[in-house]
Amino acid sequence: MEGPRGTKKEEFQDLINLVNLVFRPETKSMQKEYESIFNEENLDNLRIIVEDGKPVSHIGTLEKDIIIYNCRSRVGLVGGVCTHPDYRGRGYATILLKDCIKRFEEHGCDFMLVSGARRLYDSADCLFIGNVFQLDIRRRDLWRFEKSRDVTIENFSDTYLDDMMKAYDEKKVRFVRNRKDWEIALRCGQVMNAPSDFLIVKEKNEFRGYLIVHFSNGTADVREYGGDKNSLIKAIPVLFDEYQLEALSFPVPCEDRGLAQEIQDKGVFVSIVPIAGTVRLLNFPRLMERLRPYIREKIGDIEKDLSFEEDGDNYKISLIDEELVIKGRRAMTWTILSRPGGYEIEARGRLAEILRNVFPIPFVWYGINYI
Repeated sequence: MEGPRGTKKEEFQDLINLVNLVFRPETKSMQKEYESIFNEENLDNLRIIVEDGKPVSHIGTLEKDIIIYNCRSRVGLVGGVCTHPDYRGRGYATILLKDCIKRFEEHGCDFMLVSGARRLYDSADCLFIGNVFQLDIRRRDLWRFEKSRDVTIENFSDTYLDDMMKAYDEKKVRFVRNRKDWEIALRCGQVMNAPSDFLIVKEKNEFRGYLIVHFSNGTADVREYGGDKNSLIKAIPVLFDEYQLEALSFPVPCEDRGLAQEIQDKGVFVSIVPIAGTVRLLNFPRLMERLRPYIREKIGDIEKDLSFEEDGDNYKISLIDEELVIKGRRAMTWTILSRPGGYEIEARGRLAEILRNVFPIPFVWYGINYI
């Protein structure tokens, strides 16, 4: 066994053959669909184990900055995890995952976000987190929606790229994206593991927002959205009419509660689901230091008296002469990020009440950053 290590240039095609064998044996399209990771500029982040002169196990990674209410954090993304059928059962994926966790932490990541859920990830404390409003809109609901002739939908053209980027950057919780991220996504047309259409929402012929939508047999799923919430809501009946839809699934992260509430008030069924993927908390003290501006905004000057420590599997939060110890990475992750239905801080006292005003914080929605 050789590795874990990055991929050498001369091994790149063998790696593409491996991921195609596992994930796309018929279309052999992994490189086209996931150009953001499968490119020769990202070779060191394509972590592999080599046997018999070829890559036999792989984990693809990227590192991205994220914004949470004006605070900058960093997340390590994981995808394309696979092992050749002839080499399974040897623990290679576990070895690679431990390598990724170590590298992410060394590189300043506070979280690891994995595009999947399986025993391998759960054993590494990668958890379902967050509260997303899953709005399931049916054609029979449309009579409650305003129909406006001023609102139109059209396919993306390069004219609107800057508008889309600006609309996304106005989100309170988001990835830090550059133009190349968008160009790759538009070129690949694959968002959150499905072919998707990039649609422009206009009102009175002016850009008002965008929808990225996966269509399938009379149903559709919104994979990402951005822009003016009122125009987006008005665009829903237009979407139904133009694409002859019977049902539309529209996930809205918790920080956009106002948008979710306005749609729900129209009699639309809503359920609470986690974000896509699973999350591991990597470095608790570093994360909390980065979040101090947000904490200060929530609780005021008393923020400066808070301290945060991590000792093995114990996570300690202190306030002057009061201390709260949360045992276990899983419990600490859910305390910070919640899970569907909520997660309660069971302690009592002033510190616990302060923390209830701070947590949970929202987390990024994948959208075009899915790998």
